[in-house]
Amino acid sequence: MANPMYGQNKYDDDAQIAANEANIHKSVVVDSDWSANVVVTAGTGGTVEISQPDNSVLWELYVVLDGVWTTHASNDLDFDLGSTAKGGQYIDEAAIYDNAGASVTLPTSLPIPVMIGGQGAAADEYKYVSHGYANEAFTIAASLVNTSGSARTLHASLIPNTGAMTTMTNAKFKAVAVFRKTADFML
Repeated sequence: MANPMYGQNKYDDDAQIAANEANIHKSVVVDSDWSANVVVTAGTGGTVEISQPDNSVLWELYVVLDGVWTTHASNDLDFDLGSTAKGGQYIDEAAIYDNAGASVTLPTSLPIPVMIGGQGAAADEYKYVSHGYANEAFTIAASLVNTSGSARTLHASLIPNTGAMTTMTNAKFKAVAVFRKTADFML
């Protein structure tokens, strides 16, 4: 296709290549429902479920908070991903907020990355400089590829780890997952 003259629509070869690339790697985005109100007790927390399609790999994963979440000075809020609630089969507990020994009220309505590009988010991937806390590294413990022949359920949990949260008012969360087809990775 010839490039149009200046000022006209410029959908040329580079744009066409980018559009083709986007069509090749189609992603499926799955949101969980909002959790019930999360319990403040240490080790209790809450869990939401995400349905992973067959022939897919979990490519990105985010957590979104709602309500008021305030940590105790000696408490982190941990994330866990398993085949059962708080099972840790895929990602064992790591702090989504490592508060460094200070009580903090956590920001809400923002996507917190747990996985990016098929890898666990690195330490400090999500950092609020104004609050002085960040996440710990999320380590993938088992395959996030599903080729079982049917969808499978992933359980995303948020768990206060050593002490109760100080304040929890209408404290809910959801997980947002991005899956890519396993065919995208075959040569």
